[in-house]
Amino acid sequence: MQTATPSPMLEKLLKQYIAELSEAEKPVPAPKEEFTPPPGWPADFVPLHLEARTHVSTSVMCRHLGRKEQTARGWACLENGPLRPERIHGRLAWPVSEIKRVLGVPA
Repeated sequence: MQTATPSPMLEKLLKQYIAELSEAEKPVPAPKEEFTPPPGWPADFVPLHLEARTHVSTSVMCRHLGRKEQTARGWACLENGPLRPERIHGRLAWPVSEIKRVLGVPA
């Protein structure tokens, strides 16, 4: 698969535009913290302080709370757990804000 590369003319115009900006207007790249889940953890696991999603999968939620997935499915079925998932096309989506609330992590 080929990726689109910007033309040299476009790159030149972009560099010229950025050079004309004042220091306050120049884009500052955000520092990016990398996280690679250990073996055996869900591939889409992200620590709560880096989490940008609004909802996560059952396996990720269970990793945060230290529970088995079947326990979480029981909470969803009986609606008696410390947090409740939303059902999206028949799948469970656990709100990150509720996970943070249960763990006492600031939002």
